[in-house]
Formats: sequence, structure tokens, C-alpha cells
Amino acid sequence: MPGRGATWATVGAVPTAVGAMLFAAADYVFAAVGWYATEPDALSRDAGAGLMSYLGDHLGHLAGPQIVGFLLMSLGVLLLSVALWRSASVPRWLPIATGVLTLIQFALPSALLDAGQALLMASFVAVAWFTFARRPRPAA
Repeated sequence: MPGRGATWATVGAVPTAVGAMLFAAADYVFAAVGWYATEPDALSRDAGAGLMSYLGDHLGHLAGPQIVGFLLMSLGVLLLSVALWRSASVPRWLPIATGVLTLIQFALPSALLDAGQALLMASFVAVAWFTFARRPRPAA
């Protein structure tokens, strides 16, 4: 019944893709600015330290798009989990686990966040494995 989740998958793909691009772009900008600020051939030590301090004091310009991107990605993953559940393309427990792990990462203390996100990534690997293993085979 893969067609049963098609609309949910299409709708979920949009916030996932847009959120991922926004999150990655904001993360890249922060990394690039940080690299130039700490490169002695680009800026003096004092100027680089001043730029990094300014960035720290005005994180909203970078953290805002990053947060919006992360929230959009998370919403998309939840919608894609509904699509997987409705289509029964993977075992029913898997999209439920993915959805729960997506939501739980917002409540985990920072000491457990990496473990929770690693489990979420493992659920994505499991989705890929089950999807590959259950794909229709052409008649010989």
C-alpha cells in the first residue's frame, strides 16, 4: 500500500528540504566567518577576536535561520514518518520510533543529546534498509 502515504511524503519532503538547506547554509556561514576570523593571514589576532566576540553577541543573525531550518527539518521528518506509517512500507514500529526520537531531541539534556541524535540517525538507516529490502523485484 505504498500509495497511501504518497501525499504525506510529498508534503513532508518540502519542509525537510527547505529546512535542511536553510540549516546547512546558516551553519556554513558561521563556519566560514569563523575560519576567516581565526586565520592570521586574513585578520590580525585582535581583529579576529573582535569579530568572533561580535558574532557571539549577535548570534540571532545566524542562529535564527539555523533554528528555523532545524524546526522545518524536524517537522518534515514527522510528516515523512506519518507517510511511512500509512504506507506500511516499513515495520509500523519504525516510523513511530523515528517520530518519537525526533520529538525527544527537543527535551533531552545536552549530555544525552548526541546519543538521542545518533539513535535518530540509526532509525533513518533502518528505514533505508527496510525500504531497500522490501522493494519490488522484477519478474525473471
